[in-house]
Amino acid sequence: MNWDNIRFFLAVIERESISAAAAALGVNHSTVIRRITQFEEELSMKLFNRLASGYQLTADGQLIAERARGLEAEIVELQKIALCEERPFSGLLRIAAPDNDLFDLAASCATFSSRYPTLQLDIQFGSDSVNLTQLQSDVAIRLTNTPDELLVGRELGKVKYRPYVHRDLLAKLGAGAMERYPWVSWSGTDGSAEFDRWLRAQSTQLRVAATTNSEPAALALVKAGIGAAYLPVAMVGEVEELCVLPIKPACLELGIWVLVHRDLRHVDKVKAFVNFITDELRRQII
Repeated sequence: MNWDNIRFFLAVIERESISAAAAALGVNHSTVIRRITQFEEELSMKLFNRLASGYQLTADGQLIAERARGLEAEIVELQKIALCEERPFSGLLRIAAPDNDLFDLAASCATFSSRYPTLQLDIQFGSDSVNLTQLQSDVAIRLTNTPDELLVGRELGKVKYRPYVHRDLLAKLGAGAMERYPWVSWSGTDGSAEFDRWLRAQSTQLRVAATTNSEPAALALVKAGIGAAYLPVAMVGEVEELCVLPIKPACLELGIWVLVHRDLRHVDKVKAFVNFITDELRRQII
């Protein structure tokens, strides 16, 4: 029996729709449907009634769901045991991460290093510091809605961005459309590039006053009054001199992903770190 089919089955139950399950698993709608069909064929059972309102568990489906949840819990425990067991990993593990304050990567890496002291961690911050598709890093934490097709990984959640501006600049220029304000945009890759393309596409009259590949630097530039910027809500917090710019869209989102190159996904030290950091980041950001 294919465990992945069970995982897809449980995702549909937990997310209560095919679309939501597909989004959570990082696959397309048709893949989820295909996996559910395969699982039903494996069991020779009909697990869902396909209704206009969505997928509804049959009596057989409810029975299988109970057993599958128990199996999932056992697998999670086995993974925890495997992670905690000392493994003879050695050499270099290269990690790339965005330059922001959304999570405490340093503390997480310290814990991981204590478990695997023979590994040396090379940690690069900045969205464009390494190119994962060219194997310049082993694992990357990325803010993006469109991961490269050569990469595989898990989306852990969404980061909300709002348009912030210094109160004095807003008072000086007044409320209005985006073109009224100078902007701080992004010079990095991944999610930064997505934001930059989106921002510049809003208007040919838009003026970009500065670009940066660092979210803390963007926050500092906005606090200095150079312009407005879409910044992570969790990072800005309660900064007295800043306010949310009254424009639309009032909120944008980027997914936070843990990604590896397809060719590295079965390397033991990479798998160990991916499993570890996935649990750590989910605990910190969700």
